[in-house]
Amino acid sequence: MRSDSNTFNKIMMTAAAITLGVMVSVIPASKAEAKEVLATIQGTVTKASTADTLKLFSLNSGSYEIKIDSDTDKSKCKEIVPGKSVYVGVYKGTDKALHADRIIGAEVDNSLAKSKSTATQAALLAMKTTETPVATETAKEQDASSSSETSTPNTIEVSGTPGEKSSSGVLYLQTKDGLMYLVVDDNTDTSSGFMFTTGNKVTAYVYRGDDANMHVARVVGKRPESTAPEGSTITFSGTVESKSTEEVLYLNTSGGVMTFKLDKNTSLNNAKGLVNGKIVTISGAVGSDETWHAVSITAK
Repeated sequence: MRSDSNTFNKIMMTAAAITLGVMVSVIPASKAEAKEVLATIQGTVTKASTADTLKLFSLNSGSYEIKIDSDTDKSKCKEIVPGKSVYVGVYKGTDKALHADRIIGAEVDNSLAKSKSTATQAALLAMKTTETPVATETAKEQDASSSSETSTPNTIEVSGTPGEKSSSGVLYLQTKDGLMYLVVDDNTDTSSGFMFTTGNKVTAYVYRGDDANMHVARVVGKRPESTAPEGSTITFSGTVESKSTEEVLYLNTSGGVMTFKLDKNTSLNNAKGLVNGKIVTISGAVGSDETWHAVSITAK
């Protein structure tokens, strides 16, 4: 009897061990692995989004690319369509990319933004970027004496045209993903891109500041290769016309609108960001091409 009892017990233990092994083996790795949700990002779904990749645009923190997995909780956001405002809880996957833990439509739970900390979004921004050259090769040649040959870490390159609300302190940049609000501060380098008029194309290198706004490290526009003429100059005062670009400045004076060519060595005094209606004084000279060139631009 005792021998039979021992045999029965061994059989039951073996069966239990086999059953437990089967149970462990069927647990998905993604579920067994703990997820640390870093932050909740609020933004708008862009047209570039796909079924497995959510491309989100936020006015405050720029653009994000977030992977959507089979276990991403979308119970409160059945439709993910371009233009839809969403909140996304994100975590860093083993592939070092951002993954969506859950996606919630903004219209479903507007209080979610207040209940979730966004303090770590600066870390997210740093995580998804690498050291970005602040200037192109062309900009380096135009301003070899500046520090543009070095790189500024943790900046995002965005290109577009300035919006009508732009000023010397704020650049509203219209990009392919939407309108960005970018702060221009004392540390912003606009020596290679100073025209914030609506028709001018610029590239801004931006980063998230301590005030939770996106700040501009440097602006690069299309500066010409020509050189301003030397010799005597004449001073003109007026306001910048909206059709001005990095190559040509149209100055509205009391005697009419004057056209000034801008050159790579045109000096800038307090001309952080020139917009439509900005009052400036131009020291101009006529070049060999018999047209006016701006030797220097001083903004008030």
